[in-house]
Amino acid sequence: MVADQAYIADFTRLLVGVLKVGDAPDRVRVALSRALDGRFSLTPSVKDTVIAQVMDPVARLGVSEGDLRVVRARFGLDSATAVSSQISGGVGLAEFASRYGASDALLLLEAMFVVSAMDGTIEDARASNIRAAARQLKVDPQLVSYLFRRHDLRHAAGDVGLRLDRNEATIGTDESCDVHLTDPQ
Repeated sequence: MVADQAYIADFTRLLVGVLKVGDAPDRVRVALSRALDGRFSLTPSVKDTVIAQVMDPVARLGVSEGDLRVVRARFGLDSATAVSSQISGGVGLAEFASRYGASDALLLLEAMFVVSAMDGTIEDARASNIRAAARQLKVDPQLVSYLFRRHDLRHAAGDVGLRLDRNEATIGTDESCDVHLTDPQ
């Protein structure tokens, strides 16, 4: 697909939102490359440029209002404004779904799964972030369940681990349960 630069920027910026600061950069680059190849027809040089831009720590790290208050207190209003303007931009997940439509929202979520399952499994914290992203993108929970089975080997095999170090455990589809069932049925 040939896409405009704003779309590619929004897509990749939101895609790296599922990454953690501690993720190995080389593995992330490979996963991002796979996700971009699955969605766009980019030349290798353009793809490398896009990946370099989103791998920049300024682009990857979120800055909260509290962080901006600290910058403003320590370095002044001009510095805080500069930091804020540099990190702001682009759209959020809900706005992405609204602007580009349901099919592109699903493609973004699929790419999030590709990036998150770098080693064949998706860790619980990242899975929680993906579920939250799916809600914001308004992707049907059945599709999210299917994507977990498709990308996470544990879900594909139907294996669910449960530690029996307590007298009781809650099992259900809610994220607060001890054993989270991905299938909403």
